[in-house]
Amino acid sequence: MHTALRITCKFPTTSSNKFYGILKSRIECRRTIYHAPYRFQSLRKDARALQRVSAHAPAARREAERLQGEADAALAEAQALKLQARLEDLTVWQMEKVKQSRKGSKTYSYWMASWREGGKTRNVHLGSSRKMDAAEARQRARKMKAEALGIQGS
Repeated sequence: MHTALRITCKFPTTSSNKFYGILKSRIECRRTIYHAPYRFQSLRKDARALQRVSAHAPAARREAERLQGEADAALAEAQALKLQARLEDLTVWQMEKVKQSRKGSKTYSYWMASWREGGKTRNVHLGSSRKMDAAEARQRARKMKAEALGIQGS
């Protein structure tokens, strides 16, 4: 009985993505992360029940050990997915600023990112839109959020 936890989270990388598609994928991602601890609890419960019976049958003991290992693996995977989803939950957008001078007005655009940190929204300047595209801006935003949250290896 092998159960694998699979998650597919799709977040916006270009401006052509529609709002409802993004919202639907975020809801699916959160739903999978929400149910992972319950799956872990049911596996652990099965392992405990088999451990009680294991004194009488060696096959039950082996099955209990296998289920215990599966439960531990499911918990570790759920915790990793929770960190990954937290890192992915950010918004990247392009900000335009119009500057007036004697010669006329000039429009400058740059990338910004925002995410929630401790109940507050944090807005971060990523760089000029002339020097980087949307994918590079999103990658830089993920790296900055990982540093801010203290997550290693991202």
